[in-house]
Amino acid sequence: MEFLDDMCWTEQHGLPAVDEYPSLPLQSLQANFKDPLKDDINPLLRARYNELLNQANGLTESWYPIRIFGSGAGIIHLPGAAHEMFKWLQRGLLGIERWMEENEYRPEEVRWGGEKQRDVTIAEIVLFQFYEFTKDCYGVALTESTGVMIKDAYGRDVQDTYLRLKVFYESFLTRPSTKRDADMGEIPPQNLVQNMTD
Repeated sequence: MEFLDDMCWTEQHGLPAVDEYPSLPLQSLQANFKDPLKDDINPLLRARYNELLNQANGLTESWYPIRIFGSGAGIIHLPGAAHEMFKWLQRGLLGIERWMEENEYRPEEVRWGGEKQRDVTIAEIVLFQFYEFTKDCYGVALTESTGVMIKDAYGRDVQDTYLRLKVFYESFLTRPSTKRDADMGEIPPQNLVQNMTD
């Protein structure tokens, strides 16, 4: 997908040109990112984009052992192991929450039809699909905050709060691309959901 973005941006291989390169509008970098239509994409903006993409990928990968050890869809039932792996997942969630804060990321801008509506990036799509997958298939709403102090994977006290992630998820859900059709097989069968949410 990134290759196709690049080919459209550079008008190669007969692909249609795009007016604007799909990049995250991070407020903390605006002073360094004067003109998004220039050929030279700001290297720091690209690095911040890659940070989000890598963290979103990390969440998806972290979910695998949790589902294997902690759900009825897994092959080995070890709730204690799933609980420990969940701490590492929470570390990733808190990392993205901090990333959004540090970069002055505005999660509400992914809302469909809003005043500042914009195209979303691959990194944002990967992040959304993780939350959608864990909520719809496993019944775990990872954007919900308890607000309590918890121990992270290193035994440190951290607050279980994901305010920006919640706004991001709820805003993204307004986009037409998130609607699924049961007749097309886009919603898992109830018997599978029952196993996954166990």
